[in-house]
Amino acid sequence: KSHPLVSVVIPVYNSGKYLSQCLDSIISQTYRPIHVAIIDDGSTDDSLAISKDYASKYPFIEVSTNGIPELQSPQQSIYIDSDDWIESDMIEALMDYICQYNLDIAICSSIPEHNDSVTIVDKSRQTPLIQNREQIIKKFLFLG
Repeated sequence: KSHPLVSVVIPVYNSGKYLSQCLDSIISQTYRPIHVAIIDDGSTDDSLAISKDYASKYPFIEVSTNGIPELQSPQQSIYIDSDDWIESDMIEALMDYICQYNLDIAICSSIPEHNDSVTIVDKSRQTPLIQNREQIIKKFLFLG
């Protein structure tokens, strides 16, 4: 079965300390095909070197220092902060919801991690919140 292309956009600025963990979590995704667009905004640490190293090893990773590159006609895009990491099945789970419910957008929560201390969330108790376009717009504009 062919899956729609998902572009993963990662804005980067001086996040060398966390970037490898972020990129490793994306590379290990169970969902394919993906295209990763790393956008470095003038980092002065080793972020750009790390990004270029990953791009040299993985043909689906692209690095830009001149703003957002042209995405390869993705059907969906996901934005991930460079100091975050994602579970190996996150993109697959979001795409399953998008396809199952014919959604335009899927948003997930995060789990805070501080000083190597993680709050564990029981995934079996999570249920998707399905809202229509109007409900989402109201929520994000703080109208409802």
